[in-house]
Amino acid sequence: MRTGVDILHVPYRGGADSLNDLLANNVQMMNEGSSLPHVKAGKLNLLNINHPTRFAEFPDAPTLVELGYPDSDCPVWFCIYAPAGTPKEIVEKLNAKINEISKTQDLKDTLQRVAAVPVVQALDDINTHWENDIKSVTALIKAANVKLE
Repeated sequence: MRTGVDILHVPYRGGADSLNDLLANNVQMMNEGSSLPHVKAGKLNLLNINHPTRFAEFPDAPTLVELGYPDSDCPVWFCIYAPAGTPKEIVEKLNAKINEISKTQDLKDTLQRVAAVPVVQALDDINTHWENDIKSVTALIKAANVKLE
C-alpha cells in the first residue's frame, strides 16, 4: 500500500504450496522463510528482510526500513498456546521450559535456516505483543479496505 504497487494476494494453505508455485514461476513473489534455502541455491532472489535488522546469512538483503519504508516491518511470529482454563502454574512452567529450549544452540541453528530468531518472552510480554499486533493489523485492514468475501 505504501509503495502504490498493485499486488494480487494469492492465498495458499501453507508455505510449501506457495513455494512450489514460486519455483514454477506461477507467482512472482512470496513472503515465507521456507524459501531461503532456494535463495542460497541461486533459484530465487531475496528482495528484502522483514525484520528491523539485516540477517547475517544474507548481509546484502536490505530491511524495509533501509528501503525507505519505516514502520513497514511485518515479521512473522509464532506462539505456543495451551487450552483455556489451564492452571496458571502449568502455563508458567511451560513458558519457562519453552524459554529454556529457545536458548539452545540446536534450536537457534534450526531457526536460522529459515531466518527466524527466537524471542524469549514472559507471559505478560506475550500478551502485550499480541495486543499490539492486533491493533497494527486491524489498522492495516481498515486502511486497505479489506473485506471478507
